Amino acid sequence: MAVLFDAVAGSPLINCGSASIINNLSPFTISCWTRASSRGAGGLGRIFAKGARLAFAQSTNSIRFTVQYSLTNMIIETAANVLNTDGVTLDHYTFFYAGINSAAASAIFKNGVEVAYGLQQNGSGTENSDATTALIIGNAPGAIPNRSWQGDIEEFAIWDVELSTANILNLAGSRARYMPLQVDPSALAAYWPLDDVAEATTASGTAIFRDRSANTNHGTPSNSPSGRATRVLSYP
Repeated sequence: MAVLFDAVAGSPLINCGSASIINNLSPFTISCWTRASSRGAGGLGRIFAKGARLAFAQSTNSIRFTVQYSLTNMIIETAANVLNTDGVTLDHYTFFYAGINSAAASAIFKNGVEVAYGLQQNGSGTENSDATTALIIGNAPGAIPNRSWQGDIEEFAIWDVELSTANILNLAGSRARYMPLQVDPSALAAYWPLDDVAEATTASGTAIFRDRSANTNHGTPSNSPSGRATRVLSYP
C-alpha cells in the first residue's frame, strides 16, 4: 500500500509533527518511493517539507532539494526530466544533506544512483531552524499555498546521518517494504511505511500513519489523502 495525494481533488497532506528527534537534523538522509502523474499543485508539488528543508518538483520535470540559510539558500536540483510523470513508474529517491553549506557535499539519488544536476548553489549565512515547524509529507505546511504532490508516496524514512552509497543502493534495489528498519537502525530517526490505509479508502483520524522507528512519531492526515495498492514492493 501507498498513500495517494490528489492535487486535483484538494490539498492532501500528512503532518508528522516536530518532535525533537527530527528537528534541525544536520546531517540527514531522507528516502522514499514515489510515483507521479504530474508535477503537482502549482507545478511545484512537495515530496516533503519541514521548515528550512524541502524537496519539490520544478517546471522542467526536475526535483529541487533546498536547505534554507539566512542569506542564500543551499539548493541542489536535478537535470531536466529526471522526474517521471507517467503515473505508472515507481521510483526511489534519496536526499542527503551533509550539514554544511556546500551544495557539492549534498546529493540526490534516483533508484540508487546519484543524478546529474542542473543547479548547485551553496548556502550562505546561518542555517535556518526548523524546530517550530512540522514535517509535512506530500504538501507544503498547512497546504498554504496548496503544493500537493500528485501521485503516490510510500516508505518514507529519515536518518540523522549520511547513509553510505551501498546502503542507498540497497534501499532502492531491494524493492521490499520495511527495508529502512534494516539500514543503519541506530540512526533511524523516523520511518513511515504509509501502508496503514486500505486501497481507495480515505485516510482520517489522529496519528494513524505509524512511525515504525523506535521514536513513534505517528502522522496525521488532512484533506483526504487515500490508500492505494501499488503491487510493486513486496512484504518480507
